[in-house]
Order: sequence, then structure tokens, then C-alpha cells
Amino acid sequence: MGTITDRISRYLLNRLRRQAIAEVYDMAEEAGLLESRFIIDGEENSGVVWRATAKARELMTGAPSRDRAIVARHLRAHGCNTALVVPSDRIDPYTVRSVHTESDRAGEGPSVTPGDSQRLAEQGMIADDLDILRLIREFAPRPAVADAALALLLARAVGESIPRLELLLAVLRQPNPFMVVKIPLARFERHFDRQLERGKILPMKINTIEGFTSFLPEGTLRSSRRHKFSVATFSGTEMAEKSASFISKSLTLAAMSPRLPTVIIDETDAELHPMAAGTDLVIRGSGIDDAVLIELMDLCCGVQPSDAWEVIKSSAINLARVGLDDLTRPAGPRLRCLPCCKHSAS
Repeated sequence: MGTITDRISRYLLNRLRRQAIAEVYDMAEEAGLLESRFIIDGEENSGVVWRATAKARELMTGAPSRDRAIVARHLRAHGCNTALVVPSDRIDPYTVRSVHTESDRAGEGPSVTPGDSQRLAEQGMIADDLDILRLIREFAPRPAVADAALALLLARAVGESIPRLELLLAVLRQPNPFMVVKIPLARFERHFDRQLERGKILPMKINTIEGFTSFLPEGTLRSSRRHKFSVATFSGTEMAEKSASFISKSLTLAAMSPRLPTVIIDETDAELHPMAAGTDLVIRGSGIDDAVLIELMDLCCGVQPSDAWEVIKSSAINLARVGLDDLTRPAGPRLRCLPCCKHSAS
């Protein structure tokens, strides 16, 4: 089953992988290779079924190398960087459903078996569609370095903060959980908030509600919510600059909102703010180190760990000064020598 860190990192990296597959499927649809429909007509949140188009079936020759080149040519015409192909031994199992909805129903489906023919026929698919979908998924891009780094750091922080995963799940199941996520890393707050909003941390897209500015005095929100689920977020950096009375009032207004989780996202290296004393759970981690950097180079650009270690040793990087923005493209000056940063896309 693995450690808590292993389980959380697999989950978070799979979230990134699913979104990458969704992106390449969208490009394939623009290229005329795929077509899609909602599982339930008119219900976007029900998930999406993908199938190959008649054009795609006609283009396929049955020779894998030639078919791969045909798919690559069509995807390149619609903005896909076909040079960054995930190795075939790391491609996940077949999925009928798409991965860019707000529902768990959009997750990976079971591998296809001989008994699936009837199900495929009911969805308007034929066996050749499976091969075409697998082929297109080969071109799903590797994760952005900053996204993968946050996933690895968050997984490690969870593993170091709780003895059993059930404790985290019990807190998340509460109607109004109050949590702190604290990793002393420059720009962690902004990247965590963005990934939370885009569905890269939880299995749905989230309305992130800025806790200090989004509530009216009576506790109602100033703006409407785009997605079904919302989370009130408070910046640890901003908390250090505000009065205790203002923080207390803001946290109280968030707590008054029904079914609204609250999370303090803190990138400072200071002690926890006294106002965080009553939280249900504190997840605390550390910044980027050699181990994380080696794994990033493997995940994001295929550099073997032994080679990655040689690159790190020869570059003399001061990791204490590295933030998440240094991992985005164009690479920050502190990490420009690293291949994973040269090929990163945020």
C-alpha cells in the first residue's frame, strides 16, 4: 500500500496526469481526431465520453510507428509539443471517460476486457477507438515543474504531519474543517491557491475565496461562486501584517458560512500565528531539497536519478533560496542550468 507520502504523491501526480490527458484530448478534438459528448446529455458535471472520429479511423494504417507519426503531425498543428512524450511504460491504463470535469466520475475507468465490446458499442465506440485513444495519450505532456514540485512537497508534508491517512480524511469530511498548510517556500501560497482552484489538489475545481476581502459584515460573500465547491483561504504572509482583531473577525465570518472549509496557506518560516491554534489539522512541511529536485528531473524531463544527482552536484545550487517561481519557464536564474526547468511550462 505504501507510506502516506507515497499514497498522497501518487494521487496528486495522477491528478496532474489526468489533466494532461484532458489537454491532449482537447487538442485531438480540435484536430478532428476525437469527438466527445457528455455522459448525461446537457450535464457537464456528469463526465465526458471520448471516441475516435471517422477521419481518425481512416488515417490509421495499423503500423504503430506510422500511426504515431500521423497523430503527432495533427497534434502539432494544434499546439501540442509532440517532442515531450511520456515513456510508454508510464502511460496509465485505458479510460473511456475524460478527465476534465468536476466529478470523480471523470476518473480513470477499468482496463478494457473482451467482455467490454457491448459496452463500447452502446457508447458508439469500436475496438479501434481504444488503440487511437491510447496512441493520443502518449502525447500527453509531462507535468509543469512547479506543479509537480508542489505535489511532491505537499505529499511529504502530509506524511510528516499525520500518523494515519484516516485522520486527514476525517477532517476533510467535516462540513466546515479548519486547516493550516505551512511550507516555507517562496510563492507557495499563490501556487497552492491556484492548484486548488484548478482541481489539481482535490478531485474537483474549487472556488477559492480570499478570506480577508470576500465577506460582507453580515457574513455573505461579495461575489458569486463559479463552481459547486468553495474554500476560504487565508494567506499566512498577510496574517503576519494584520491585527489580531481583524483576523479574528475574518475567520469568524468564514466560519459562519455553511459548508465552507477554511485553510490558512502559509509560506513564511515564522511560527504558527496564534490565531491558528484552534485548527482541526496542521500540515507542515519543508522546502525543496536534493531529493525533490532529483524526482522532478525524472518526472518532468526524464533525467535518470544518477544523472540528475551529477547535474545538481556540478551546479552548486543554493536550494535555501529557491522558490516555486524559480521552477517555471523561463527558468529563474538560480536554476537555469537544470534541464527540468529548461523544459518546464507553467
